[in-house]
Amino acid sequence: MKIKRIYAENYKTYKKLDLNLEVTADRPIILIGGGNGCGKTTLFDAIYHALYGLEIKSVKHFEELFNAGVMVENKGFNNSQIVLQIDFTGMVLAKEEQYRLKRAYMVLNDRVVESVTLSMGGNNFVYGSGSSQSDRAQNEEVVNKIITANLPAELSNYFLFDAMKTSELVKEEQINKLIMNNINSVMGFSKYSQMRKAADALLSEKKAERMENENQRKAYGKLVADKQQLEKEVEKLDDDYAKALEYANEHKEQYDQLKEGRNADDVTRDKIKKVEQTIQATLKAEAEYLQNVDAMAKDIETQVIIPKLASIISTEVEVILHAKEEVASARINLLTDQQIELFTHNLVKVIEERYMPSKRLDVPSLIEEMKLWQEKENTVEDRFAFFTSAEVTLLKDTVRTAMSNPFILLDEQREMLNQDIHDMPKQRELIKDYQRSLNGNDYTIIQLYENNAKRIDELKDAIGTKKATIKDLEGQISKFDYEIPQIPDPQYDLLCKLPDFFKQLSTKLLRA
Repeated sequence: MKIKRIYAENYKTYKKLDLNLEVTADRPIILIGGGNGCGKTTLFDAIYHALYGLEIKSVKHFEELFNAGVMVENKGFNNSQIVLQIDFTGMVLAKEEQYRLKRAYMVLNDRVVESVTLSMGGNNFVYGSGSSQSDRAQNEEVVNKIITANLPAELSNYFLFDAMKTSELVKEEQINKLIMNNINSVMGFSKYSQMRKAADALLSEKKAERMENENQRKAYGKLVADKQQLEKEVEKLDDDYAKALEYANEHKEQYDQLKEGRNADDVTRDKIKKVEQTIQATLKAEAEYLQNVDAMAKDIETQVIIPKLASIISTEVEVILHAKEEVASARINLLTDQQIELFTHNLVKVIEERYMPSKRLDVPSLIEEMKLWQEKENTVEDRFAFFTSAEVTLLKDTVRTAMSNPFILLDEQREMLNQDIHDMPKQRELIKDYQRSLNGNDYTIIQLYENNAKRIDELKDAIGTKKATIKDLEGQISKFDYEIPQIPDPQYDLLCKLPDFFKQLSTKLLRA
């Protein structure tokens, strides 16, 4: 099969691609390169899906495959199609045949419809969503046979792949095994391997018959039986291993896409969560604001009136406090009434004990005279003597204690809340947009794919262990002696050569 041309329209990043891939004998290689996201992988996808078709599951899936630029220009699909067309040549009965395969997809009545046309040697094979069941089945079978004859889908991944998409899973020995198993299946080479095993089993039976000792024959037979049982188990494990590799190979692209989609969904869910947290924070702030307004209304006297009154009378109160402070400063060395009484009593006691006056001193009168003398000597007049000490302290606390009007803070909160509440409908609509953008895919395939990768490693280890045991058994079997007859046995001699012959034949065919 030789690909001559690929045409793609409205497919992924390609609005319109028409690429000639013909080569000449002296220049047989085409190199395709470019930066990330420029469409290299999409080119291989276009070739692959032009050959084997797109499986578009829904209108949303169609939209994901449709060129975004055309969507914006046309404000939708507007009856536009996704078109994939490939020109190639293939050998039929030693003659090169020209083929043109075109696949077109469009949305009609909220349903994705398909049209397929294969042109070959002047004949056209056409089928699609509008074809009758019998016509579709007949022409689809012809088209699939032609494609399979040129490049079976099982082998396409070894020719149509982007090196950047190669998985860690598909290591060299694994991809070699995949190729070998698929070619064996497609070409029918596996029958030679089966003939080798059959010849090997028959040879073991003949060898056992030629042994003289019964016990030796039984021991040999047991070793052979164990080896054959292990070979069956290895064959079963090999089959499971091949299926696991095939599963990994077939689902690698889907796994990568789902992984990318799940990562994108996780980012979108984080955005939804942040917007929801913003809405909840706004609702919480609103509830706190209403509580603060209610508290202010209940305690409006101390919260609003008293601070306002304090600001009005602050100047007058400061005058009173200043005058009181001057009086207090002037009287700082004056005695209190208690001190005068105590001092007078002690002085009279000393006079009476030491000087023994002729008559008893009038202590209360002396105390009053001391008070009057001290008042007479105090030249600072207290203009605000009518204020008690408690009242002065209350006035001082009223004007000098820092008090903030909560209305100002509440008003600021109200303005901020008005803006946040105004934005809430937009935020809720944004959440809906984010939710609509979620892929809604079933991500169980990711777990299945990763479990399959573990299964591949387990099967590989199990196969290696059993093959090592088989090799050990072959060593034990080779040590057995059996009678070499005097009379030549051409049939036995030929049988000895058959296992290696079929093994070599299968290997040579596979390499060819």
